[in-house]
Amino acid sequence: MLKKNRTALIAFGGLTAVALTLSGCSGESDESKDGEGCSSISASPVASSSTTSTTSASNSTAKAKAGTPTATVSTPTSYLSPIQAADIALKKAPGTAVKIEAECEDKTNVWEVVIRGANDAGKKFYIDRATGAIKSEKDEKLSDAQKQTPKVDIRRAIDIALKAVPGALDEAKLDLDGSTLMWKTEIVNTSGDDFDVNIDASSGQILKVEKD
Repeated sequence: MLKKNRTALIAFGGLTAVALTLSGCSGESDESKDGEGCSSISASPVASSSTTSTTSASNSTAKAKAGTPTATVSTPTSYLSPIQAADIALKKAPGTAVKIEAECEDKTNVWEVVIRGANDAGKKFYIDRATGAIKSEKDEKLSDAQKQTPKVDIRRAIDIALKAVPGALDEAKLDLDGSTLMWKTEIVNTSGDDFDVNIDASSGQILKVEKD
């Protein structure tokens, strides 16, 4: 989990509603070990992956009359939800999404998505949260839990977790507690507090909600 200075997306019901900025992303992925963080993701509604923002027509007119040049700045206005990132990875490598986590790779905010394919082959994808582009992919060794097939998929697990603790998903992964297969999720609530929400991967029942 990205403990401090992280950026996470607030998602409700599997759809990204707003981006929660917590002073930028300073977590490191396996590919990014230089200690330098990601730029902040500013709050924005769901829209296309990017758009062009300009000053208002009235301001532009006023500045033009005053002889002041106006600027056109291209800025992202929406970011991938974890579910959208999982869908992108699954199109590339059909199978079962067994983990998704907010990460930082090469100073870029990404979703790290792990897919279990045929014969328990694991693939890890780093997906740019602003553009949806797959930045990199590699083989991934799966845990015993990730080699099992959950009745409740990652989409439903994320939805259940965010209804229990409204806020931003930081991580969701398959894990075992004894013989119980569960989804372990980590949520940053709207106040910036960290919560663990464990969900039975067979029934969808919430097993634990605990503040870190």
